[in-house]
Amino acid sequence: MFNDTERNNYAQIHVIDAITAVSIIVLVLIFIQTLPQTQSVINPNTNNQLKILADDALRILDSQKSSEEPTLTKLEYYLYNHVIYNITSHDLTNYLNNSLPAAISVSYNLWYYNVSCDNASNATVLWFPKHKPRSPYGTVVRSHRIVLVNNRVYDVILEVWSL
Repeated sequence: MFNDTERNNYAQIHVIDAITAVSIIVLVLIFIQTLPQTQSVINPNTNNQLKILADDALRILDSQKSSEEPTLTKLEYYLYNHVIYNITSHDLTNYLNNSLPAAISVSYNLWYYNVSCDNASNATVLWFPKHKPRSPYGTVVRSHRIVLVNNRVYDVILEVWSL
């Protein structure tokens, strides 16, 4: 049938075919890896996205140390000033305004609930806006953060909704 020279030639051709096939597969994988990734656009109007934004805003405030009182987080410091001295910091409201997306209309109310209070009617207090809560529109998303201030437990509640 075939002599040794012809068999060697066929074997070499098969090896070259195998190397070519593997090279093509590797090049295709490299090409696919270098393609730009398509990004999915998430509509920030969704309730889930608003919940994430509100949770993040309170979590970050509760994780950063206050420059005025290093033993307290910013959230503890702002709450302490509000509960003890009835002061609402402009830094807090500026932070919340900047934490929520400017591209869409988002509004919020900030409350705190005194878990340690015996009188349930006085337990929930509007923190911001100061005198009258904003009227929610549509679905309201609430984010909570538990804070200990002045040996009392408070539940800080951030209500967020899109307009």
